Amino acid sequence: MNDPFSHRLTASPMTPTKQLPVIPHGLNTGYAGAGKVKTLEDQLAYGQQEIKSKKEEIARLKAEIEALKDRINRQEITIRNQSKTIQDPRSLRMRRLMGNGPLSHSHSQPWPLQHPHMHPPYSVQPNLQPQYDASQTIQGPSLVHHSSHRQMMAMASPPEAVPHPTFRAPQHSHVQNAHGITHAHHTYHAHIGPTDAAYTAPEQQYLDGYSAGARLQGLFEPLPELRRPSLQAINAQRPLHQTIINSDEPPLADTVITGDPAYAGYEFEMKVGELASRFQKIWASSEHFANTYGASGEPLHPRHLATRLKDHMMIDARAEVAVQFMNNAVARPLYVAKVVNFYLCKDILKYTEVVRAFDQAIDAEITNLKKKISHDTPGSVKYLLLGAIAKQVVTAREKPEFGDFCRKYQDNHAYQLMSLLGPLLFPGGGNTAAQELLKQVVRDTHGLALDMYSLPYEARVHFPENEEPYDPTIMLNLDTGFDIARSTNAKVKMSVTPAIRLGQNKYTPARVRTVSVASVYTKLPNSEEEGGEGPGRTPGRIPTR
Repeated sequence: MNDPFSHRLTASPMTPTKQLPVIPHGLNTGYAGAGKVKTLEDQLAYGQQEIKSKKEEIARLKAEIEALKDRINRQEITIRNQSKTIQDPRSLRMRRLMGNGPLSHSHSQPWPLQHPHMHPPYSVQPNLQPQYDASQTIQGPSLVHHSSHRQMMAMASPPEAVPHPTFRAPQHSHVQNAHGITHAHHTYHAHIGPTDAAYTAPEQQYLDGYSAGARLQGLFEPLPELRRPSLQAINAQRPLHQTIINSDEPPLADTVITGDPAYAGYEFEMKVGELASRFQKIWASSEHFANTYGASGEPLHPRHLATRLKDHMMIDARAEVAVQFMNNAVARPLYVAKVVNFYLCKDILKYTEVVRAFDQAIDAEITNLKKKISHDTPGSVKYLLLGAIAKQVVTAREKPEFGDFCRKYQDNHAYQLMSLLGPLLFPGGGNTAAQELLKQVVRDTHGLALDMYSLPYEARVHFPENEEPYDPTIMLNLDTGFDIARSTNAKVKMSVTPAIRLGQNKYTPARVRTVSVASVYTKLPNSEEEGGEGPGRTPGRIPTR
């Protein structure tokens, strides 16, 4: 049974079999890799989009943060200005005189008639040191002389604690100053005794919180309303009489129960006189340094000066006015003295700076005590806190290595101050003699600060701002031909020395004394104001050209 077609079904071993084509292995992986690359590219594009979105969100948040910081700064400025206005005695006087302030009292007793056995409530003393007389009830401000050397004398009584005298027009006279040189100046004559009208101070304007002087304000609590004293409010049994200045306060007999403040007041007055004399020596030394090494060559312009130097000079914000003052023959060396005085007050005359970096524990304790002092702190509590700070300063001074610290401290500040003054000095103003003179000024200031803050007294330092109303109770005008009768509208154009007050808060009412009055100009030095003496003319206005 041979099938003729069987040979078609059975392949011969010699006949090759047809096979399917084999795909190489590399081509299979290539297809898969292309898909992964596309996936990664998509993920990368998505990530880049996310990064861009996050960057935009970060930029938006940064803008919001800057806006919030700016808002916080504006609020802080407002708070500082309000606090300064509240605590400023001139503001208190203005609100009292206007009759719409919260401190206005309708039951304030009127000024009594002269008692036959009592002397006038205050007197004017021409001496530098405060004068004490048991027959007088209150010591008044010392007579302040105006000389070309700008030697200021301490006030024996603060302007806040006594009525203001009525000033007559100044009379020209020749008085010999502390250097033995006779100069023509103004002597202000005051009526001795009570007056019917209190001095009306110029209205206090809100100052720029960024200005240098605003950052130097102390922590004096606002004084109560000043009213004319009555004889019933005077304790005639004590050698140093104090007057109740607020009808809501208890009589002085109540304060004597807790301890007689007579000795404490006497000690405070003695310290005030000593510190006032030392402050005047420091201002005179800084002025001597300025007159010796102050530059008078190349013209100065604000854009050529560092921001910190302009901050210390407290120049006018208007460039044309600043140039006019900085290049004035009289004002230019005074700016050197101004920078020195400002630096001393800002970096040395503070209880947080006087022993800084000597001992970390002492620094931390002083910082913690400082945080507890505010405007609302009661006077007795503030006195205890200031006493604790003074104890820390005394503890540092008693350590054996404190002398080496003081030498390094003073050398460092003298070097920094000399570097700051560079653009204002002669080309050779940084020589050894200038450095030694400046180092002596720093040394005297540091010694004064150590002595002052070793006592439980509260200090307030204030440099009058540009355009601040002139206040004759805390300022000494250096203008040529200045007439105090026309000073109501005068504005400060330049300040050289600060107004410094010391307070003792142990007893009620607190004792406050002025140890340094501010030397100021209300117009360009050695310039004659243009225009007549019409009723609309403002004293102290800078002439426009």
